[in-house]
Amino acid sequence: MFTSHSAANYDLHLSNGRWVATVNPPDAVHCKDGTPAQATVTISVDPATLTGTSTTSSATGVCGDPPMTYGPDRFTLTKVS
Repeated sequence: MFTSHSAANYDLHLSNGRWVATVNPPDAVHCKDGTPAQATVTISVDPATLTGTSTTSSATGVCGDPPMTYGPDRFTLTKVS
């Protein structure tokens, strides 16, 4: 399990040699007025280096905007004890 800085949990599974997950959290994006909105977050992690990417895609109408994709954002996993 992977926990993001926003405390969202992602159950990763191995696919094509990478740890991946796709989730649809209700607060994946924040609109200009500050309200949260649902979007699809895709996580991919290299198991050897623990580096990965996160991409967020919103649907038509979210925040009154056309479909948008944010990222990829790069990160490195670190163990928290």
